[in-house]
Amino acid sequence: MLFKNFAEFCETIEKISSTLELAARIATFIKEINDDNDLYNVVLFLMGKVYPPWDERELGVGVGLIYEALRIATGANKSKIENFIRETGDLGITAELLLQAKTQLTLFEEELTIAKVREVFDTMSSLIGEGSQKRKIRLLADLYFSATPIEAKYLTRLILGEMRLGVGEGIVRDAIAKAWGIESELVERAYMITNDFGRVAVVARNEGRQGLEKLKIELHVPVKMMLAQVAEEINEAIKEMGNVAVEWKFDGTRVQVHWGNGRVTIYSRRLENVTKALPEIVEEIKKNVKENVILDGEVVAMKEGRPLPFQHILRRFRRKYEVGKMMEK
Repeated sequence: MLFKNFAEFCETIEKISSTLELAARIATFIKEINDDNDLYNVVLFLMGKVYPPWDERELGVGVGLIYEALRIATGANKSKIENFIRETGDLGITAELLLQAKTQLTLFEEELTIAKVREVFDTMSSLIGEGSQKRKIRLLADLYFSATPIEAKYLTRLILGEMRLGVGEGIVRDAIAKAWGIESELVERAYMITNDFGRVAVVARNEGRQGLEKLKIELHVPVKMMLAQVAEEINEAIKEMGNVAVEWKFDGTRVQVHWGNGRVTIYSRRLENVTKALPEIVEEIKKNVKENVILDGEVVAMKEGRPLPFQHILRRFRRKYEVGKMMEK
């Protein structure tokens, strides 16, 4: 599938405010995609995602790298790029305008496809260490060299994870249900188990209702967590719930631990892989828990027998590559 077709579809639905119409348009669009990989990628891309939330891979591309790639591909200097951003408030539109007025010439332009964009994204996410930033800039510049203005707009937004289409989980769920005539509740269940709408769409298209019903909880694929609901007062909550249990709440952070196949994986409440941030928990699980289990609980930081504020753990999540130093503190 050409990336241009995807970009043009995004341009069309960006103007739609009705959630029902959005779901219907997306249903029609994805139903016409024949290739499984294209279908998988398009569903994720529409939501502004390159990978499912639990996947450790990330592009590692910020605004600065995009600036440099656009400079190489279009000949525009940083000042011109920043002026466009001030005028538009959108780096995607800025990329579109720069491509329309680019001074650089390309002798051999390759049409962008969904598969090519995925290939480049996967390559970028694998790059680490010295020289990785320059390599990412070169890969991005090559994409922009091949892109039309409208492709550059949505390519840039996708890289930043800000498609600005108003396409959330509910709309994608309803679109998949409508595309293949399946109850939205079953699509919702499949998503809660896999947390990957791309996979849900492929299964729905190829195997239908029965395929979705066969999806089961898997180790190292996080299950969507049940979160607390807000009540106006305690008596109202007790009346609604009937029999209730009450326990002390320590100031920690919610995690889901998967232990099986010789490894431990830990996910945050947002389903991000935070295993590297909690090496002590990994060791404790391996020592004290039998394999092939999924645990849902709270991680609490302790010092000298007393709990620390949960911000201590959040700092671990944000600085997962400096965990050794933080453990000493």
